[in-house]
Amino acid sequence: MLKIYVARELDTDPGWVEEQLALLREMLPELLDRLELLKASLVLSLVSDTAGVAAKLVQLKGLLPLTDVPALVARHTGLLHRSPAAMAASLEALRAALGGDAARAEALVAQEPALLGADVDALLDEVRRLVPGQDPMNFLVANPGMVLSMAQAGLESAIDGNLV
Repeated sequence: MLKIYVARELDTDPGWVEEQLALLREMLPELLDRLELLKASLVLSLVSDTAGVAAKLVQLKGLLPLTDVPALVARHTGLLHRSPAAMAASLEALRAALGGDAARAEALVAQEPALLGADVDALLDEVRRLVPGQDPMNFLVANPGMVLSMAQAGLESAIDGNLV
């Protein structure tokens, strides 16, 4: 059913969609194993730009050479929609805050991928404000998701804004 929907939305035949899904399965096996559970809009965006997905995976692997990038993207598909330059800047800020320790910065991002879109200096300032007396970087390493805003963590608010 999903394949038919995607084919109709892209004005193409289901056979072409099947070919694109086969390519995606090679790139993101863990994600495509859950194909029927994925949002139709996500599948549509992936199928419509397999070359873009491949390019983004290569960029992410360049940023995170020690990380299983396909598995990371399978769990955090929003990484495919982030700017490579912004992710590189966040990763570099983490490295700098960790005294240049690239492996530790990468491990931290693998644990909490939302850090790739975060303003690291603002996060550290927030830790200083919330937990005075603690080393902000050590706190962030121990609790990487705790100081992310809901938007940074990729969560939607339960409040829709219509409170009146």
